[in-house]
Parts: sequence; structure tokens; C-alpha cells
Amino acid sequence: MNKALQILKKKSLLNKTIYLACSGGVDSMVLLDLLLKSGLNCTVLHVNYQLRAIESELDEKFVVDYCKNKNIPVNVLKITNEQKNDLLKSNLQEKARKIRYNWFNTFLKDRNSLLLLAHHLDDQIETFYMNLARKSGVKGLSCMKFKSKKVFRPLLHCSKNSILKYANACNLEWREDSSNSTLKYNRNKLRNEILPNLFKNNSTLKKSILEFISVCQNTDAENTKIINKLVYKVKIDELLTSEEWNELNDDQKVKFIEHFNFLASQLGEWEKLLNCQKGKKISSKKFIVYREKNGFSFVNLKKKTPLPRLIIDKVYELPTTFNKEEIFLDPTKIIGKLHHRIWNEGDKISILGTNGKKLVSDIIKDNLVASYLKNQIIVVHDDSNIHLCVGLAVGKEALADKNSENILKISLKK
Repeated sequence: MNKALQILKKKSLLNKTIYLACSGGVDSMVLLDLLLKSGLNCTVLHVNYQLRAIESELDEKFVVDYCKNKNIPVNVLKITNEQKNDLLKSNLQEKARKIRYNWFNTFLKDRNSLLLLAHHLDDQIETFYMNLARKSGVKGLSCMKFKSKKVFRPLLHCSKNSILKYANACNLEWREDSSNSTLKYNRNKLRNEILPNLFKNNSTLKKSILEFISVCQNTDAENTKIINKLVYKVKIDELLTSEEWNELNDDQKVKFIEHFNFLASQLGEWEKLLNCQKGKKISSKKFIVYREKNGFSFVNLKKKTPLPRLIIDKVYELPTTFNKEEIFLDPTKIIGKLHHRIWNEGDKISILGTNGKKLVSDIIKDNLVASYLKNQIIVVHDDSNIHLCVGLAVGKEALADKNSENILKISLKK
């Protein structure tokens, strides 16, 4: 515990707003005691899931009374009956974890805020085996970090036995959670049956596992550096080449797609997309990823690109050369007012030199516009006709000619 106390006394924690997740169990009570001895102020956060009837109420009372006696601020989240009923349906531990972390995060909005958790060395080893059973990659086998963003685990190097010895030596009081002894949860079965038997005749196994976790953490940190650099490039260029994708290993690919709100389980969809024809896509809540000729393109669904300004100038003669970025209209042929917008499915334009109208979508296809640029194509129109598909096609309905008394030059300015 001396090492944990030394860590808590570091100057880097002095200016932090510290929150401690405290269940009332021995781990969190020891961490709270160490915090008090280090001279750090904290606010205690306690969650009452109301799953163990009177036991849950007594846990809450114990934590609240302890904090009042020590003049420690305390906040309690008591879940609703609706949440409780949902917890009891399925995935109790995962749902409970989501509830408490969502609540914890409401306290961590300040840049100097820090959440302390009482996870210890035995928790780390249990997490390793749980993730191993789930066929986790390097990231999963890295398990819990000592420090991760706004979460800090000062006891992660301490064994459960050392925590209990400290608690008894200091005459600390704590609450025992009776649900920890039930074997209906996988983690409890691992903790109470499997691991004790596994380590009984393997004295060096724990050390080997911890060394392996350290290797995984270093590898994951290196993967993070590589992927952060690539993600930065992709978010600017909105493109990822096939070569860049194929240079990544599976762990790096998972880390990459998670930046774009895809799940690790969707990696197979990305691999399939690489073998699809141009224009095929997959979507997350925030991005559409298209198959391009040489890789992937990315469209950020949350990004709103402002429309360029519509410029209408009166000119006195037509130019000698024309382009598809601007158009010259006869105001007497314009119906209503001129507007501009992003094109829509079903838009049609009467192109100069052709009969009838052509779909803007077909014009985009004919011009081999990259998928990620399609949603940036702008059309200029009046109340009846589209006159310009900017950069791609000029309409003929209201074109000025040598007989036009007035001429309007229509262009866009970013």
C-alpha cells in the first residue's frame, strides 16, 4: 500500500477534481482511506442498484454515514424501478456497468476532473481471462490501464490479499457484497473456482500473465499511434487507399474502423467491401464509407458544409469561351427566383445540345464523380427548371443569346 500512497501524493494530483467510485466494499474503502491519508480532497460516488433489497440500502447508508463522519462530499445514484426491471431481464453486469459509467461521466466534464476506481491486480487477471474467452485481440488483452483518459486506478498493482491485510491492520470497516459469492456470473465462477485451482500448482503463472498484459499494452499503444496518424490524414483527405488498408493488421484495422463508429464485429463487412464494385457502401451512425477504385472514401453525416454564395452579376456581352462553373441567363426566361442547393434524387436538367431532360444522377455517374463528392454537387434553379449542375452540365432553358437585351452571369463564390 505504500506504493499506492506515494502515487496519490504526487503533485500532479493536487490540482485535480477527484471523484471516487465507492461501493462500500473493502477495495474502495481502502482506496478512500489512502486518499484521506494522502491529504487529497475527493467526492464519493455511490450507485444503489436496489438489487439486494435491504443489503443495497445498508450499503448506501454505510457509505453515506462514513462520508458524513469524515466531512467528505457524497453523491448517490439510486436506479429507478424501470431500470431495475431491465437489469433483471438480461446482461445484468454489462447494463449495470453502462448505468454507472454514464453517471460517472456527468461529473467528468471539467478538464481537471479525475475518476478513481479501486480495481486491483486480481481484477486485472480476471479481466484478462474474461477477454481471452471472448477471443479479444491485443486491445482486449491489454485489459485495464493504470491511467486512461480521466480514469485512474491507483491499486492496479496491489493484490487482493495485500488490500485485505491493509484493511485489517488499519481496522477499516467495509461491506461484503453477498452476490460476489454466487456462481451464476461468469466472473464470480472464474474468481472463486477456476483461477484458484489454476494458480494452485502454477506459482509463476500470475507473473507471466501480467508480463503478457504489459506486452499487449505496449503493442496497443504503438497501434494507437499508427492509427491516430492515419485517421487524421483520412479525416482531411476523406480517402483511404487499398494499400494503406492492407498494410494494417487486424488489431489496427479494428482500432481504425472504431474511429468511424463501426463495431469490431463489422471488420468482415469492410473486407467484403474491398472486393465490391465501385459505389458500394457501408454505414455507421456518423459515416458512410464508399468503395472507390483505389480504396475507400468517407462521408461524415454530421458534417455540414456551408453552401457557397450565389453571385448574380449583370453583364453586357457574352464571353467568347464558356465553362460549366458558371452560366449566362436571360432574365426574361427565368421563372420566379434563382436559388441554389445540393442536388436531390430525381433532379433533371435540359442539357444544351440534347433533346429532353437528363437525370442529374446520370450526369454524376457519367462524369465518374467519386462517391464521397456526390453529396457536394450543387444545382442552380428557378421555380421551374434546373439551369446549372455546377461543374458538370449547363441547362438550355433560360440561356442568354445574342438577341438577349439583358444578361445575368450566374456563378458561385466559396
